[in-house]
Amino acid sequence: MIPTPKEQTFFDGKYQVPSVWRCQIPKMLSGLSDILDQYFTWNKANEADRELTFFVNPQIMGEAYSLEVKEDGVLIEAGNYQGAVHAVATLISLCKTKTIELMKIFDYPDLKIRGFLLDISRDKIPTMKTLKQLIDKLMLLKYNHLELYVEGFSLKLPAFPELPHDDPLTLIEFVELQEYAQVRGIDLVPNINTFGHMTKWLSLSRYQDLAESPEGFLMEGYPFPPSTLNPCDPRSQELALKIVEDVIETSTSGYFNLNGDEPFELGSGKSKEACDLTSKGNVYLMHMRPLIEKVCNRGKRPLIWGDVLRNHLETIAALPIAAIVVDWGYDRDYDFNYLPAKLQGNHEFLLAPGTSSWNSFTGRFVDMKSSIDNAKRAAVKYGALGMLLTDWGDFSHPQPLVVSYPAIAYFANSAWSGVSDEAQVFAESDRLLFDCQEGYAKIIADLGKYNELEPFYLNNRTMTFASWMYVDKASDNPLPLKQAIWKAALTKLDLGSQTEAIIRLVDDNLAKITGDDLEAQEIRQAALLVKASALLNQVASGMTSAIEKAKAIILEIRESYEKLWLRRNRSSGLKNSLKTLELLLAFLDN
Repeated sequence: MIPTPKEQTFFDGKYQVPSVWRCQIPKMLSGLSDILDQYFTWNKANEADRELTFFVNPQIMGEAYSLEVKEDGVLIEAGNYQGAVHAVATLISLCKTKTIELMKIFDYPDLKIRGFLLDISRDKIPTMKTLKQLIDKLMLLKYNHLELYVEGFSLKLPAFPELPHDDPLTLIEFVELQEYAQVRGIDLVPNINTFGHMTKWLSLSRYQDLAESPEGFLMEGYPFPPSTLNPCDPRSQELALKIVEDVIETSTSGYFNLNGDEPFELGSGKSKEACDLTSKGNVYLMHMRPLIEKVCNRGKRPLIWGDVLRNHLETIAALPIAAIVVDWGYDRDYDFNYLPAKLQGNHEFLLAPGTSSWNSFTGRFVDMKSSIDNAKRAAVKYGALGMLLTDWGDFSHPQPLVVSYPAIAYFANSAWSGVSDEAQVFAESDRLLFDCQEGYAKIIADLGKYNELEPFYLNNRTMTFASWMYVDKASDNPLPLKQAIWKAALTKLDLGSQTEAIIRLVDDNLAKITGDDLEAQEIRQAALLVKASALLNQVASGMTSAIEKAKAIILEIRESYEKLWLRRNRSSGLKNSLKTLELLLAFLDN
């Protein structure tokens, strides 16, 4: 099972799983009733005929638990509610078969925080059903922390009723999810960006003058609209404080993620003089400190990303001690030792590897696995508070959530027990996350290795993904200009003779997908996006024979794209994501 238990002793004999469990639950653990209702048929029992018994044992510390399968039933002991939830998750896993070996398990996690972050702000906002299903899966894998990343208007804030929301998550829904997660031993931690990644706010006329660089900025030679608040304008802090106010009041979590990452324009626009006089790090803190203090004053611990601190080490000494630094890195060679060593034990921190599903369609398996492994080693070495697995949705979130399932399982095993057995993770992913659909996790992992065939390595993305990434959806640019930009970008990232190897890898795995369930359809679509993008790379390089092949696959993808999107997500953002496919077809027709 995953996560792999710390201590597991087997005895002779087996226990027949009853069709109806007779249970005894102490009042302190009464919330377990909802979980048992979901996974078992059961009724309350007295001491004489119980088959599943829970005890609260104060001597069992933290999230540890004991589970004993005996000939006459199952005995669970835990010191607190979360430990009891983890024990139930283990029991659910054991009951995937009709008989259970007699055994005793004593189990506990390596790390205090084992979290997952899902991006709900780059066009794809999941339905409540999808989010609850995600929480269920995280519970089975013994996660205890969940963040839904918010930038722009994906969360409706009562303080801003006039904003251009399109079917956002509401605070009423947030509270419902918060309660649902709490019952399952998971802390739903609020997450709102408050400095960089403010593009949608700064696109509104009433906030445009708060931009650090109103003209925008260049990245890798390409223009981007303004994304960072001017930290030298007090109104920027006022806006950020107002943005977080409603959520601070609503949340029951002891944490709040203020983000504050990637203020790309910092020091290059209105704050240049201030940054030159002191440092970018100090000016960064000038903006973030009021937010940190607000969160602390409400009895919560603020989380901030560590990229600015990492690049401006002078910031660390002035950072309020209550702030928890989240050091993120998504590539195989990212050094998770560097920033923790610089923090010198003065600040608590989380390490944040990634699923690497974004900017790739099917993931970058080696980077996912390596970043998690490297983060875990550094977490143990430097005493991290925990780890946070991130799952982003760059460029309209074309990849389905299921692509991240093997990563979610691998991370869970690593963060809980330090085990990194790929075969075990694949098998348990199929059993727990794919509802016993054998082979799905291995297919995703294999598809996630297509970038290993590419001519050279790219950080945080793949060469093949460029065909999607460099589609300019700005309405004010004519189609010929869009096509010229796209072709120029892909020409620099020519896959050359490796294109056919990538296509063969995709075709081999497509042949293994024989089912027609939702997960199979989603994996198939992700694989086709890789194949189409490889063919588009050939088209951009002048291979006209690839045009009709690419067009046929994109038309096939478009046929199912909306249907699959709406099976798990709200309609908001769908139109913008589909626009990429429409423009690719226009390029091929032109």
